[in-house]
Amino acid sequence: MCGITGILSPNRQIPLRDLKILTDNISHRGPDDEGFCIASSNTFELFKGDSTSEEIDLRHINSSLERKFNLGIAHRRFSIIDTTSAGHQPFVSKADQIAISFNGEIYNYIELKKELSKSLGIEFKTNSDTEVILEAYKYWGLDCFKKFNGFWSLAIIHGNNLILSRDRIGKKPLYFSNDNDLLIFSSEIRPILSLRKRYGFKNSISEKATYDYLHLDRRNAFTDSFFKEIKQVEPASFVIFSLNHVEAEKKEKFWDLSNIGINNQIDLLSAKEQFLSLLNNSIDLRLRADVPISVNLSGGLDSSAIVSLATKSLRKKNKKLVVHNFKFKDDLSLDESKAAREISNFCGSDFNEIVLDKKEVFESVNNLIYESEEPVHSLASFVQKFAWEKISEEGYKVILHGSANDELMLGYDYLKKIELLSRLRNLDINSISRDLIHEKLLVLKLIKWIMFRENHKTQVNENFLSKELKNSNQKRYQKFINKIDNLNLSSKDRMKADLLYLRVPYWCNLMDKNMMSIPIEVRMPYLDHKLIEFLTSIPTKYFLKNGFTKFLLRHSMIGKLPDTIIWNKKKTGFSIPKKNWHSGLRNSFLEMLENKNLEEFFDLNRLKSDSNKLTQDEFWRYYNFCAWLNLQQL
Repeated sequence: MCGITGILSPNRQIPLRDLKILTDNISHRGPDDEGFCIASSNTFELFKGDSTSEEIDLRHINSSLERKFNLGIAHRRFSIIDTTSAGHQPFVSKADQIAISFNGEIYNYIELKKELSKSLGIEFKTNSDTEVILEAYKYWGLDCFKKFNGFWSLAIIHGNNLILSRDRIGKKPLYFSNDNDLLIFSSEIRPILSLRKRYGFKNSISEKATYDYLHLDRRNAFTDSFFKEIKQVEPASFVIFSLNHVEAEKKEKFWDLSNIGINNQIDLLSAKEQFLSLLNNSIDLRLRADVPISVNLSGGLDSSAIVSLATKSLRKKNKKLVVHNFKFKDDLSLDESKAAREISNFCGSDFNEIVLDKKEVFESVNNLIYESEEPVHSLASFVQKFAWEKISEEGYKVILHGSANDELMLGYDYLKKIELLSRLRNLDINSISRDLIHEKLLVLKLIKWIMFRENHKTQVNENFLSKELKNSNQKRYQKFINKIDNLNLSSKDRMKADLLYLRVPYWCNLMDKNMMSIPIEVRMPYLDHKLIEFLTSIPTKYFLKNGFTKFLLRHSMIGKLPDTIIWNKKKTGFSIPKKNWHSGLRNSFLEMLENKNLEEFFDLNRLKSDSNKLTQDEFWRYYNFCAWLNLQQL
């Protein structure tokens, strides 16, 4: 877990000072170490910084700030695996002309190390996963990415080439701009904007991303970022740039879910056995760390399953799992601490409770918006960051988190309705009959949902956006509606879309900004790629059965969790008391509407007079966007 940056320009001579400036802007991501590497005449020049251990015998970058280069990478380290100075990055093999700057974790690095040692007789010099990446790349080449189980964004210099790659789901962000004969990349957006501004390059807000966020309630679905000039390396891919030509020479995906078919022959018992094996393996891999670990425990099923299996795994090593639950000081309606404590006691973990005060959030809301770099979906994400901060203050550097299983197992109500409508169309009478027995008002709920969807489609012109923004995105809106309608014909298709671009990549990017501003590492066992592949191949009848969503998980946890948790249909999820909390932001929202720069995006007169007609979700998006825009210095 770290931060990476770099610059490539075939014709510009870049001063080392600029690489340092770029990296200083992500110092919060890596307080433990820093390093710099530039390609120079078929070799590498390496430099250290103020945060580098004295054990590292390198020139200090301050002694060479005017040194010019055409290709360089840099690193800020947050040490989780092999916390010694042996894990210093960029990691270099001068003999092979390979240098690596790596952000993330390769959880199966121990298995890969054994495989490489057996195949090549390699004697590894460190216990770090970065050295494993280097040797894996040397042995398997670009196919090495297929071997990794983990999350990453990384940069590899190999000769005159720069290779950028992201993990399969895009859990780790990797942004870049590429114009004016200059490629700049970074783990965050702000350093790129800052350096572009120093060079006099244009930075501009994307009207497409703005429309997607304000009206479609989407982020990172069809655009790379909120800035026209800043893109992202696609998840599950690598891109190769060259010193001879700044445009991408090769771009390739190394993982794809589209070819995975449905195994209709699998029975429930086999599905349960395979699921538990994969989830246990995923959790075991994510318990690997040389620093203290905790688990975020709500009162819900997903995090409870992780606690149950992780507790059992650690018990075999005579270790005890530590869990943290958090609640709001001023609102007990969302308090799940009683259920969380019951789960912890049942499993035998060490229970800890964190009480959050909304006053802390409100006092820091502008800082939180700034750190997020782009408008966010909900104020709840900021609250989550405060909770992680308090866990970090207790000395924990890694958290296991139960997110993303709802997208994989029909956990959300809209996914359940899509599945039920599909069963109706396919005349799956047996399933529908069982669902009706367990949910008497099911048909009425489906009719109400269909009517809401149809009514919502007609509301495109009845909003508070400027005419220019609406008109320029009219075709975009219709294209989005058609795409969603097609996806909603199949719960499998919708779940894949949510996983690959509609929901999960956005949440992963936001979680990354939240955790690395602390810093702390958050690991998500349900996003293990082998588990995803398996769940994608299972018939949806094992996800929705007898009125229960996530049925396979519930069935698999019988005896491992209290029945009151397993068969609880009420889904609270992590949220905030929206109406109560948003009311505290209304005055500042009206003040922000005096900013004339907002006329490009809003019908300000209408918004000022009728802001009380905004839904709670609309209010937050409009508030967040206005506050975010005020903080931009383009």
